[in-house]
This record gives sequence, C-alpha cells and structure tokens, in this order.
Amino acid sequence: MMLDLSELDEVFAGRWLWSARRPALAQFRRSDHFGDPNQPLDEAARDWVQSQTGTRPLGPVRLLTNLRYAGFVFNPVSFFFCFRQLGDAQPSHVIAEGFTSRRSWQWTWRTIGPLIWLGRACRLPSAIAERITS
Repeated sequence: MMLDLSELDEVFAGRWLWSARRPALAQFRRSDHFGDPNQPLDEAARDWVQSQTGTRPLGPVRLLTNLRYAGFVFNPVSFFFCFRQLGDAQPSHVIAEGFTSRRSWQWTWRTIGPLIWLGRACRLPSAIAERITS
C-alpha cells in the first residue's frame, strides 16, 4: 500500500477495518518502522536523509509498505519516497528499509538511491536512477 505519511489520520478515519491508531483487521503501526516510535515517521525519514546527505527533503514522504493484517506483519522491505518540495513529481531520495516481523529480531537497513543493498550496488534502469538521483 502506498501511503502519504502526512495523511495517515485522514486515510484511516471512519474505517472500521483499517486503522493507524488502534488494533484493526488492517493496521498501520508506527513501531513497525525505523526510528523513535514517538516521532512521526515522515520526520524520522527526513532526519535520516539529512544525516546521510546534508540536505533535508521538505516535500511529502510516501511509504510503499505492507500493513499488519490480523495482527501479523509480513513486510520484508518498505520504500520511503522523499520529495524535495511540495509539488515535485519525482522523489529526490528513496530509503529502502528491510526488517523481520518479530520485534526481537528486528534489523533495519536504509539507503539513499541509487540503491545499495547491504553493501552491494543494485543496478536500476538508467531512466529510474536518473529520476531518483536528479
């Protein structure tokens, strides 16, 4: 599911089976992702990009992820698309986050596009790589 992290409350408002605040059949849980669970996830993503690149994206942060279903999460990788400014059509940075579903086993890795996976470069089609890095 692709979520704009600034719109979580509106997206799930009034839905009995979906939630970002309470247990539900389909649930977005902040603690399933990196950073301090008390900090909004979009701010955590912006902080991480700034710590890695020296620039802070000011536009929306969109997350491509799986939600929890019936209390279980299977989400081997999530992608955060960070936009330089509001209205930009292309993300300026992409963060890839991988983890296990059990909190005690959780490990996290993130990178800024062009993607590097656990120290190995991944080749993206040049058109995608140019869009991500330009």
